[in-house]
Amino acid sequence: MDNTGDNMIQRLENLIERIEDENSWDFGFASSLRDQTKEGRTLSPRQTEILEKIEANHSDEVLAANKDWAESWDAEKAERLQIVAAYYYRNGYFQNIVASAMADPEWVPTQKQYSAITGNKYAQAVLANALEEPKFAAASMVEFRKAGRVSYRLRGKPALILRALPEVQTHAKGGKRYEVLPVGQATPMFCEERDLKKARKSKKVKNTK
Repeated sequence: MDNTGDNMIQRLENLIERIEDENSWDFGFASSLRDQTKEGRTLSPRQTEILEKIEANHSDEVLAANKDWAESWDAEKAERLQIVAAYYYRNGYFQNIVASAMADPEWVPTQKQYSAITGNKYAQAVLANALEEPKFAAASMVEFRKAGRVSYRLRGKPALILRALPEVQTHAKGGKRYEVLPVGQATPMFCEERDLKKARKSKKVKNTK
């Protein structure tokens, strides 16, 4: 294809009109190529290669698929996106997607973006921790496990479950978080499901009379 002159300028103008997100890298790159061409400079082979990839990403077929995806967006997908966005905000990955999701809860990612951030094994484990029914109900009694990750002063100590928390900070199994009140302590604290177990039933004292 001719990559100079009016034909290329028109080609780039057509592409720019098809890119809905004016803050995207694709939009910026296409706009830069248009300005370069208007100045009479020829696109390099590498620039032409990237241009063709961007055009493919904004073809009629892709735009139609994106429209179908946007129409299929629902509260469940939005909830899952927010859960993993909060997780990755702390871990430093997928920051472009995370920034968009956290800035606007109504933002709809592309299907590729959504699959990337929610479909990997770590995100799936985080979602399991967040969405599965709590093992311990509010107002139930538990006790801290005698495990290395539990503070020594809390091991084996009973506690009251105040509530299960929606936020998840780990993909490790048993990572659902709780607010609990250890017996004898005035201030609630936060811990994970893997730190707790059901409280042992107190043994009944036999009546010898």
